[in-house]
Amino acid sequence: MFEFHFLAVSNQVFKTAEGYQQFYSLYRLGLTLTAFSIQCFFTSLFIKTTGLKNAFIALPLAQLVGTLSMIIFPGIVGGVGGFSLSKLTQSTIDESARKSFQALVPEERRGRVSMFMDSYLFAIGTVIGCLATGVVVLLGNQFNISTYFYVYLCIGLIACGVAIAAIFKMRTVYEQSLFNWRLKRRQRGKAILDKLNL
Repeated sequence: MFEFHFLAVSNQVFKTAEGYQQFYSLYRLGLTLTAFSIQCFFTSLFIKTTGLKNAFIALPLAQLVGTLSMIIFPGIVGGVGGFSLSKLTQSTIDESARKSFQALVPEERRGRVSMFMDSYLFAIGTVIGCLATGVVVLLGNQFNISTYFYVYLCIGLIACGVAIAAIFKMRTVYEQSLFNWRLKRRQRGKAILDKLNL
């Protein structure tokens, strides 16, 4: 939804292919340099300061702020600012937090967990977001409503609320799940007698 809104408002402002190409090139350059700076100087400090279980709240909060900025400033400023905030948080803090979390998973289960988190979960969310946005855009064009983007941005707000609630639910069971027997690391080379305290 964020990306579609960003592309829609930027396409309205930059009508020619040359102008849009120049804008998008500068945007991608700025986004890459900013992400590199955040990753170098801020991400590890943020995760260390807040703790791993609290670092996951950064992306839903950034997307909530980004959605509100797109609603308050419906033009190019809100579109670029909201999408950039979401994209930067996802590619820096959230990705580092996910990789740190996956490092805690035992090796025999790490592949399945990372496959689910990085592939299936992301793909399912993308498909649902595309379907919801597509339905809103088609209905808006069908009934000739020019402000239909507020509808899919409100759906984005609801999704951010659900994500924040899920993060708070995860925080309540985070410590307990670390002691789950299914997540216990295999102790290679140790006999059963070595575990007895004689």
